[in-house]
Amino acid sequence: MNERVVLAYSGSPAASAAIRRLIDHDQLEVATLTLDFGARGDLQEIQERAMAGGAVRGHVIDVREEFADQHLLPALQAGALDGRAETIAALSRPLIARKLVEVARIERASAVAHAAAPDSGLDTLIRAIDPSLRILNVHAAAASSPRVDAHRKPASIDNGAEVEITFDRDVPVAINGVPMSLTELLESLTVIAVQHGVTAAGDFAAAPALVVLQAAFNARSREESTTIVRLKLQHGLIGGVAVRAELVAPRS
Repeated sequence: MNERVVLAYSGSPAASAAIRRLIDHDQLEVATLTLDFGARGDLQEIQERAMAGGAVRGHVIDVREEFADQHLLPALQAGALDGRAETIAALSRPLIARKLVEVARIERASAVAHAAAPDSGLDTLIRAIDPSLRILNVHAAAASSPRVDAHRKPASIDNGAEVEITFDRDVPVAINGVPMSLTELLESLTVIAVQHGVTAAGDFAAAPALVVLQAAFNARSREESTTIVRLKLQHGLIGGVAVRAELVAPRS
């Protein structure tokens, strides 16, 4: 039996080619890992593509809730989220490292493989969790979640939208009075944000929502007793979108 490696896999042609290189050149058995951060892709198709490429198993794990609650929320509370791809990627790496190690243990693999840049810190994170794992950097293999189009064109321009975000103990819990989990809130806010011209660079589907949500957090931090923040999304600025936040008295 050959040594087994767990490959962070996106389903891209480059990532599929990496499976063959690991099998044919390195003489390894390959299990793949695809993490769903909320991308709109056919994850079953990606899993099937991995198996068709020669993988012995294709793991697909939904990490949307874990990523939102344990990584995005603390960053929002600290005022550190700006919607930039680099910021979101940095927040995702500890989770990617942890899941790679977890699946490697399930597969009894002695190595993991990824395509992150050498200076990304991912290798350091993996070694901190399990120093015994061998780490292979697979050139041009994509990251562990499917790519998405974060530059979708906005719908027809109108007079903007007002959105009320309710907070409970520094956690957003509702949009326009409708209770939601953080994951649901990000999905709903993304739809609203994109419709009114908010865009963000990178592959994370909810990046536009994070731009708006950080504005709400920033407004709330000036008045701790306020539990509702009203935001006005108004398309029309040259090269951007006005996101104006105002504090609203709590509903009785």
